[in-house]
This record gives sequence, C-alpha cells and structure tokens, in this order.
Amino acid sequence: MARSTRTIFLDANVLAAPVTRTLLLVGIEPIDIVATWSQHAEAEANRHLRSRAMSVTDLRTTILESDLSPTGENPSRFVGTKGADRQILADAIAAEAAFLITTDVDDFAEADLVSEKVAAVNPDLFMASRFTAEAYQRALIQLVTSLRNPPKTVAQMHTLIGRKHPRLHHRFTALYPDGARDTSLEQEPRVLYRGARCIICGRTVKDPGRLTSGSHPACLARLAPPTP
Repeated sequence: MARSTRTIFLDANVLAAPVTRTLLLVGIEPIDIVATWSQHAEAEANRHLRSRAMSVTDLRTTILESDLSPTGENPSRFVGTKGADRQILADAIAAEAAFLITTDVDDFAEADLVSEKVAAVNPDLFMASRFTAEAYQRALIQLVTSLRNPPKTVAQMHTLIGRKHPRLHHRFTALYPDGARDTSLEQEPRVLYRGARCIICGRTVKDPGRLTSGSHPACLARLAPPTP
C-alpha cells in the first residue's frame, strides 16, 4: 500500500494533550500536511483527557468537521510492537499515513515500522523538523487566543513551549530572542524516532542508520534556523 507523505496519524497520547494537539493541527495547515486518527485513538484520547476538557470527538465533529480514518486489520501481526499499540499501528497503516506521531515512539518496533514504510516520530521532533516560521507563529497565536489563562503575548507562549517541546522552541528561538526557555523542565523521551523514512523529504531508505534525528543529513543541512 502506498503511503502519503502528506498524511500524519495522531496517536491517542498526542490527541489528549491540548497544547501539542493545537500546535500540530494549526501548524500543519500552511505546510500542506493532513492529520487524521482512528476511532480507537479517539476513544483512548477521550479516556485520558482532563476533566472539563473538550472531548476529541467534539473537536473533530464540531470544529474540524473531519471523519475518522479506517480501523486497521490484523494488528496481532506486529509482534514486536507493544500489545496496546498494535491497533494504533494498524490504524496508521489503514490511513495510508507515512508518519505516526506519538510520545511513545519506543512502544513501536522498528522492524514493524520499516516493513510497512511508516515512521514513528515524537511530536516535538516532527514539528521542529517540518514547521516553517509561518506555521509556528500561526500555532502560537491560536494558543494565545484559545487556551484558558494563556500567556498574554506570543513571545511568552513561545517560552512556555520550551517545557515540553524543547526542539521546537530551539528551532525558532531567533524569532523570539527574549523568550528564554524555562530550565526546570521535564526531560525529553530517550527515543524520538523509529523507522526508515526521512521526516523532512519523506523518502524511505534501506538502512535506517543513514538517517540523523530521523532525517537525511542533507535535508538537515538545508534546515537553516529562521531569522527574525
């Protein structure tokens, strides 16, 4: 089955995190990427939402007006992937997504991902690799205008982003030089990428070892920091 490099599949742990979810959904619009998720991912996300938070179902049906992606078949074939995530991987494949965006990359076996030409990518790494300055600024503005008790300025929002998305924060530091990152932050996961598909250009490789931080070195070299 062909994979669309324009399509990303969102895991439940991403859907259940409002800031991360908003950054992704708003930031992908200017860069021609489409996000989708399945019934299984949506149900799991709804189960882990904080009280009084809008359900992912309501977000999808009333604001995004989008449909669920198909349910994948035979998830048990992914023997190296953790049991609870086999259905997620099957659903990402059924959605023909090239990238599975998840905070638990290490739950997905590299052999399973490579065989299906899907890459599992941490959201921070994906956004830092793919977002343009326009995409990031649009997402920050949306967060400032939509969150409860948000920072007053976009620059302050940028500072807060560094708490859970240090790579994205660092990528766009030049845009907000006064937005120093809070150093009392949680550590990023040990595994941020698995697969054999370049995050930036979308091409697959035979040897995953050729990729650096999930991308071809040549693609990374062209990813110059934005200037204010």
